[in-house]
Amino acid sequence: MPLQSKHLLTPLLGRFYFDSMARDCGVTGTCTVHDINIPPNSRSNDATASPIVLNGVIHEPGAPVNGYVPISHVGSLLGLFRIEDKNIDLIVSIFGLNDPVSEDDKADLNALVTSLRIMDFGVFRRRL
Repeated sequence: MPLQSKHLLTPLLGRFYFDSMARDCGVTGTCTVHDINIPPNSRSNDATASPIVLNGVIHEPGAPVNGYVPISHVGSLLGLFRIEDKNIDLIVSIFGLNDPVSEDDKADLNALVTSLRIMDFGVFRRRL
């Protein structure tokens, strides 16, 4: 699939992963993807895919997350690495309960996704 058409699916992937993580935490609210960023891949001799960074929010008025403090929203940052030859997506995330993600959070996730290197792709089993 051409690079340009791959990124047309990114908002759908973002919603899918935000929805999945919300369900894992017992939250049933709606999800919104606010921003999509694809940092340049400066790893010239590395097979790790370029990350896709998604900034969004999970809305859940007054619901407790896993029985804890009631929340109205969860600010979320996701770093998504598509490992196509293994048919796997690797996700890293940062959450902020009742707060939007901060500029420090964004800088931390950006540092993580631009420095993450997959040294052994053999640890990923191909999914059918």
